[in-house]
Amino acid sequence: MALHKKEEAICDQLGDRAGLQASYGNQALILKAWGRLDEAMALLQKQEAICQQLGDRAGLARSYANQGALHAAQAQNTEARKMYEFALAIFTELRMPRERDIVQGRLDSLPPRADSASSGE
Repeated sequence: MALHKKEEAICDQLGDRAGLQASYGNQALILKAWGRLDEAMALLQKQEAICQQLGDRAGLARSYANQGALHAAQAQNTEARKMYEFALAIFTELRMPRERDIVQGRLDSLPPRADSASSGE
């Protein structure tokens, strides 16, 4: 994590927004592994914003996929599904089959949608 924090500082200093968004994504994965899910989500949302500003569709899809995983880890299945569906659409559009298949597998592993207003959340 310390190296990613240094990377973040360097990218910020150089104005390297693409590097900065990637650093945020990597840091978020570490925070997720440590169980610090709120901090991870905050970084993924920063990553999302930068990717939108840069028009980086692949980075945006990765951010959405990772946000979906965080929601799934918290049993927020409706939000997880929404994020995974965003990621899936972009990966499909960009013809990124490996990433598309990974996200599709994550979607398939979620519990089925509730019929009505009751979503289990």
